Amino acid sequence: MRKGQEEAPIELLLGVTILTFVVILGFYTYQNLCTAMYTSKLTSSLKMFAGALEEAYHSTVESPVPVQVDFSGSGCSVQLQSIKIIKGPTSACMKALAKADCSELVALTKDQSSLMTYMVDVPSFVSINIKKSALCTGLNNMAFSDALSPTYKECGWSATDYTFTITKLSANQIEIE
Repeated sequence: MRKGQEEAPIELLLGVTILTFVVILGFYTYQNLCTAMYTSKLTSSLKMFAGALEEAYHSTVESPVPVQVDFSGSGCSVQLQSIKIIKGPTSACMKALAKADCSELVALTKDQSSLMTYMVDVPSFVSINIKKSALCTGLNNMAFSDALSPTYKECGWSATDYTFTITKLSANQIEIE
């Protein structure tokens, strides 16, 4: 047996090992990049939605504020179950907005854990209602645990893109259509 033939199995094993390492590293990098891009997109959508809610709250009565948001998922992201509006915890409101009372947008995963939150400068005494359901009134006055109950399952938005019209009906009432 020649010397070149003796080294061939070792070189083949080394080549397969390096290739496996490169494939694993590439997949890991792709997964991290994809998740970071999804998180950025979700943050942007929550920020736009919060901005539209704040604009409607500060505008005059019966002045509709249109907003388009994209809550849809991606193939590599955490599975988003819903987006809900709840009463913001006082400590989080103080930290984010320097106010004791605010609302909070919460992105929930399939296992009911909070993926992401965004504070909204709309006090909880202002009733935010979803037009499609009589049950979904005063959402931003609910605690996190209440928002998770099966009773309020329909009081949120699933992982897809939406075009909302947010209208201030009175000084203390906002409707999302």
